[in-house]
Amino acid sequence: MRLEASACGKSWIYRYRNSEDGRVRQFKIGAWPEVSVSAAIVAWEGLRERRASGIDPAFEKKKARAAGRAENVLKASVATVRVVCSQYLEEHVMAKRKPKGAEEAFAGGGD
Repeated sequence: MRLEASACGKSWIYRYRNSEDGRVRQFKIGAWPEVSVSAAIVAWEGLRERRASGIDPAFEKKKARAAGRAENVLKASVATVRVVCSQYLEEHVMAKRKPKGAEEAFAGGGD
């Protein structure tokens, strides 16, 4: 485990060598000072245990991120203009405006 400093800040990093291809991999535990030293050590020990059981944490994180992106693409392809507009009206207009202003926004649709 190491604390790496960059122009953006400091981060706790777990570096290890992949047993399959021998390449050095790294996994970001969190940003310092949001993640304390003790919390970083606890996370590091958990990652080491996962590595000992044969799980590659960086690969698992990458795979989960790719699955999330695929899910977002699927959601975006299903949405129509009507669906997006109705979500905007319900989630933003109705939530942030007073009742009279929200009703006027619904009535002023201009079909």
